[in-house]
Amino acid sequence: MHGRDRLVVVVLLVILGAILLTSLSPESPVPHADAWQIALQRLASEQSDAILLPDHPVTATELMQLEPHVSRLRELDVQVLPPTTGWDLLSRCSKLEVLHWHSPVGDEQLATVKAWPQLRVLDLPDADLTDEGLRMLAGHSRLQLLRLRSPRVTDAGLAILTELPALRFLHLIEIPVTDAGLPHLQKLAALESLYLDGDHASEDGLSALIQACPGLHFHRDQTHLPNDPRNADGHHERPSSGR
Repeated sequence: MHGRDRLVVVVLLVILGAILLTSLSPESPVPHADAWQIALQRLASEQSDAILLPDHPVTATELMQLEPHVSRLRELDVQVLPPTTGWDLLSRCSKLEVLHWHSPVGDEQLATVKAWPQLRVLDLPDADLTDEGLRMLAGHSRLQLLRLRSPRVTDAGLAILTELPALRFLHLIEIPVTDAGLPHLQKLAALESLYLDGDHASEDGLSALIQACPGLHFHRDQTHLPNDPRNADGHHERPSSGR
């Protein structure tokens, strides 16, 4: 074998070795179908009570595979396609404590929330709720964290949040909160952390809120207000996703 041929062989072996190492690397992404089946098997074998696949869109057919295990499911973090499917199944997840739902949801779907008396964390970053839909949350005594994007909720609708006695962390995204809605937030006795992104409140209104709630950790559009009494290193222990 000539020197040039040897060089070609060596280069090919190096490339093949790199490909093999990449395929075996623990950091390599798991194909969607495999990730779903692994999560499902762990749930079925009682090794886990959670499905955590926020970056893997789940089909309605796949979601229905959860049906035999709904009585065990306590945490769900998924994006479902097509949107607004799967809520009939969720209505049977009576032990659900944590829901991160990265798909559209409206008033009709959120009516399912009454089936989850143990709900502690609700994350709906793509919701289209009205005040009537938000009312479905009233009386959820264990809800500690609510993250909600829903541009049709009004100042009046925020009064419903005062019926969540355990609410500690609130993140409102693109909800047109004005100064008229801030007094409702001021009444949240357990509230420790408030994030407002895309609100319509005035600086004076927000300053008054902070003065009325001196212990409140507050961000507006992901930035601290200058007179926020808590700095960026303030410690706020969020409710654990696990049990």
